[in-house]
Amino acid sequence: MSLNPLHGTPFTIPDDDPQGCTLIGGVYRNFLFLHRGRLPQHAFDYASRWHKAIRQKQSPPPILFDLAGYVNQGIPMVVLKNLCISSQKSKMSGPDDVVLIGTRRINLRIMWPGYSNTNAWVRVVNVPSSGFTRAQLGQRVAEALSSFVDTMRTQPCTSSKYTIAGIRFDQVVLVGLYHLFDDNWQLDIAIDRL
Repeated sequence: MSLNPLHGTPFTIPDDDPQGCTLIGGVYRNFLFLHRGRLPQHAFDYASRWHKAIRQKQSPPPILFDLAGYVNQGIPMVVLKNLCISSQKSKMSGPDDVVLIGTRRINLRIMWPGYSNTNAWVRVVNVPSSGFTRAQLGQRVAEALSSFVDTMRTQPCTSSKYTIAGIRFDQVVLVGLYHLFDDNWQLDIAIDRL
């Protein structure tokens, strides 16, 4: 697994971590909701020597998503997917914050455990020249993840704990997006186990 030298691997849960928290930026972040746990992911590994040689010196900060009044807890995907932007504003922290200014497009990557063919799963999102608001980006991410879930639901999974067939979309929580390299961003996802 290649690591971005400016960021630790924000997606991997330590094997001996009983609480399901994740190391992000050197700090363990626990969820306030005891039934919520992070989906363990490895950062997407780009093998191209050319990409490694020209990668950016400075990565943009992560784009985090939260319910209004909470910090580092994420926001349910159903809020992002099923509510119009104006309805999301009352439920989301910083919904009008402009993100991705100066970015033409992003490639959203998901590395869902147990699905070996997800290395190739990527969705291109074109970004307007004025950027997205956090609410608009959240809605685009939710649409992409919904497409991923629909595509992978019938695929075999080697991890019974994380099989998509056993997880409802209303259990999926978007915590953030992390920059990997170039236009590639990876979703940080949590799952609510009720």
